[in-house]
Amino acid sequence: MKILIYIDSMNPAGGIERVVSKHLEFFAKNHDVTLLTKDTLESFYILPENVKLKNINLENNLNMNNRFIRIFQIFFQMFQTKKELNDALKGYDLVYCVHIKNLVELFLAGVKGKDILLTEHGSYYGYNKIYKKIKKFLYPKCKYIISPTKMDYEIYKAQGCNVFYIPNPLSFYPNQTAPLEKKVVLSIGRLTNDKRHTLLIEIWKKIVFSYPDWTLRIIGKGENKTMLLELIKEYNLEKNIEIIPPKKEVQEEFLNASIFAFTSQYEGFGMVLAEAMACGVPCISFDCPSGPRDIIIDKEDGYLIEEGNVEEYQEKLLTLIKDTDKRREMGKNSKKNIKRFLDVKIEREWDILLNGEKNIDD
Repeated sequence: MKILIYIDSMNPAGGIERVVSKHLEFFAKNHDVTLLTKDTLESFYILPENVKLKNINLENNLNMNNRFIRIFQIFFQMFQTKKELNDALKGYDLVYCVHIKNLVELFLAGVKGKDILLTEHGSYYGYNKIYKKIKKFLYPKCKYIISPTKMDYEIYKAQGCNVFYIPNPLSFYPNQTAPLEKKVVLSIGRLTNDKRHTLLIEIWKKIVFSYPDWTLRIIGKGENKTMLLELIKEYNLEKNIEIIPPKKEVQEEFLNASIFAFTSQYEGFGMVLAEAMACGVPCISFDCPSGPRDIIIDKEDGYLIEEGNVEEYQEKLLTLIKDTDKRREMGKNSKKNIKRFLDVKIEREWDILLNGEKNIDD
C-alpha cells in the first residue's frame, strides 16, 4: 500500500510528532510511505530511512502569542495550501493526517474521504465550537478515524464515524528504573493555557513552604513562558521552580524525577504520563477528559484526582513527597502496568486495521 503521511511539520518536540514518528516506523516496515510536510525543517524525532520526504515549502509560522491572530492564520493557510497540495497528493492509496485543520485542507484539495485516515490526538472537549461542527460534518466521511482514548472513541462512534480505538504506543521502555530518591517533581508539556501550569505553580507554592528542598521542573515551550516566569518571580520561587526547553534525551529527565505532575484541563492520550510510568515514576493527574483515566490506575500506579479538586491534588502530591515507600510501590506498579502500551502490541493493532482484519465493533 502507498501511504502518505501529511502533517504541518515534524520539527516541534511535541507528543503528536513523537506519535507520528512511531506510526511512520510501523507503516514503513510493510508499506511504501511518504512524509509530506509544509516546511523544510528537520524532524525533531528520528525517522525511518526508507520513508520518502516531500514538502510544499510553505511558511508555517503561527503567532503563538495571540490566539485570535493564530486562528485567522490557520484558516488562511487552509486555502493557501490547496494549490500546492493538488499535485503532492496524487498516487496514494491512503492519506494519513493528524489534525482537523489538515483534514479540511485535504478535502479542499479534492481528496476523497474514502482515502483518508485521521488520527486524533486531542480530547473532543478541548476543541472549540467551530472545530466540533467541522468534525461532526467531515469525520463520518473519512475511511478511518483513530481514537487513542476510550471516551473519544465512544463520542465519534455515536456520531456515525468509522472509528477505531488504538492507543498511542510507548516511545520507549528503558531497562533502567527511576530510583525515586531525587527531590524532583517533573512536569512536561506545552506552556499553554490548557496545560494549567499556573495552577501547578499555585499548588507548588503551598507545598514548597514545608518542603523547600524539593524542586518543580517544568519542561516545555510556548506562549505562556514569560507569564509563568513572572509568576515564579512574584512568588519568590526561583530556587524551587525551573522551566527548561524541550530536549531529545527526555528519558533522562524521567529517570531523574521522583514524581510526575500533570494538570491539564483537557488531554488526548497523554503520552508524557505513559513515558513517566515506563520509567517507573508515579504520576498524579486530574481526571480530565479524555486520556489520563486510560493510563493511570488510581491508587495503584498513581493518583487520578477529581477534576477541579485542587485540595485533593495537593494532598496526594504531598503524600508522594512524604512517603518514599508509597512512591516506590506505585513506581513499580507503573512500570509493570504500562506494558499494555508497548509498541509491539500497538503495531499489531495497526497491522490488523490496514490489512482489513478489524471491524468497527472490535
